[in-house]
Amino acid sequence: MEDWKITSEELIRLRESCLQCIRDGELYELRNDAKLRAVYSTQTYEEFNRRSSSPSSVQER
Repeated sequence: MEDWKITSEELIRLRESCLQCIRDGELYELRNDAKLRAVYSTQTYEEFNRRSSSPSSVQER
């Protein structure tokens, strides 16, 4: 059986890899949460169209 010692460089790479996976997971959750909030707060097309074509909304932009 081979010697299965782990080097300090391998531990550092493993740590960096794990931390990156955590960051990626947090970013995925954040983006997913933002998408869900957008879906739940979005108007119907008709409501959007009425609001965007009103004179007051043009002045606000």
